[in-house]
Amino acid sequence: MDEPAEIPFYDVIHRQQVRVPIGQIHKSVFKQATRNGKVRIHYLLTARLNGTVLRKLVRRQDWLELDVPQV
Repeated sequence: MDEPAEIPFYDVIHRQQVRVPIGQIHKSVFKQATRNGKVRIHYLLTARLNGTVLRKLVRRQDWLELDVPQV
């Protein structure tokens, strides 16, 4: 699968969709405990564009396939 040169993110502050180059994106994992003791794992892409931190939830498979550094 060919990786796109840019990935779209939604900028909540400016209420518009922006495209971020792959070189500015990092992967991260967010773990959340539920009330019944289970742990949910969320896979995120994080970028900083013009001083704004952008985050995007992605599927696990997409997260694993993307070749960017993990924070």
